Amino acid sequence: MTSSQAFSRFERAQSGNRPSLAACSVDIHAAPLLCFDLFTKEIGKWWPVGRAAGTTARREIVIEPRVNGAFFEVGPRGLKEEWGTVVAFVPARTIIIDWKLDLQFVPSPTLTSELEVFFAQNRDGSSHLTIIHTRLEALGSAGQDIADRVTAQWRDILNSFQRFSKLMSTEPGRDTVLRRNSDKPAGLY
Repeated sequence: MTSSQAFSRFERAQSGNRPSLAACSVDIHAAPLLCFDLFTKEIGKWWPVGRAAGTTARREIVIEPRVNGAFFEVGPRGLKEEWGTVVAFVPARTIIIDWKLDLQFVPSPTLTSELEVFFAQNRDGSSHLTIIHTRLEALGSAGQDIADRVTAQWRDILNSFQRFSKLMSTEPGRDTVLRRNSDKPAGLY
């Protein structure tokens, strides 16, 4: 399966008073808890260099694992660039972040869109990761152009995560066994 086939169709919506959004999903061959840990704890290893607030020589990206935790990048000189604030943090399930980066990934404390990341278990025990980026009107005049640009950015970012997770989920010592509790139905739980 190619990367483009692994992504479900992106959806963009804008109508009346409803805020614009960009959404995408991807399947990851790892159990939801491992997928969640790779996404949050290892984010600095897989996040594309071109999609960072600082220079290409960034040092680390951190999501503090708690509500009101910071999402930030630390540059090569120790400069901390705030990307957002964690609104919800439920391991193996969801992360919601007040996103404070513009379309060029430059931090703006007055700008807030919302990033929702959901992790669900597929029938085979692998993960289905969905990203929904809402309140896109905060990034500029809400319209198809903004939604298309955000869609392209998330496609690039999730493609990078999918490649990284494929490598890491097969690394020796990682719990890669995809199991499903036979007492529970397949799907979300």
